[in-house]
Amino acid sequence: MSFPSRQITKLRLRPLPDSSSANCGGKVVLLPQCWGPTPGEDDRRTARRIAGLVADLGEAVIAVDDPVPPDLLKAVFGQLDLLVGTRMHSNIFALVQGVPVIPIGYLHKTRGIAQAAGIEEWVIDIHEINDQKLIQKISELWANRERVRLHLEEVMPKLIQESHQAGEILAQISPASPRVGKMPERLRVVEMVLFL
Repeated sequence: MSFPSRQITKLRLRPLPDSSSANCGGKVVLLPQCWGPTPGEDDRRTARRIAGLVADLGEAVIAVDDPVPPDLLKAVFGQLDLLVGTRMHSNIFALVQGVPVIPIGYLHKTRGIAQAAGIEEWVIDIHEINDQKLIQKISELWANRERVRLHLEEVMPKLIQESHQAGEILAQISPASPRVGKMPERLRVVEMVLFL
């Protein structure tokens, strides 16, 4: 689970890890991606609050408190069965490794990334999230995780390949070109996977 928002902590999160660990037979890992520079941008604060709400679950919930470098973070995400994430790059790190994702969208980019990856059905808008909706999505994705994983194994290599063409695509846009109108679809895809 990755997160930037106070909205997530407004949920009655008690059912989330319990439902996840009981129904899926696994653990919930609270893995912060950002550590500041301000306290409001420190995901560890949210992770600590969530861990405190479910402290009685003991070892079923793991809250990582130390900063994790991006390359190691990406490797950890690759070992997950599924990710519930609000941080865009956490979602991307998981997707490129074929890990099914429930993206919590707080910006339009989240839906765009999900569309490019063909997983838009799993997006939850952060302003519409509630306990029931989140638990339902987790249960549905858990039941469909192999189908989603196979889908990601098919579409993500193409998106990654297109990202390697970023220089070529950007070279087609000269400084004299008008910058009005919609961004070409290929450029949107490149924006999604440029940081891989």
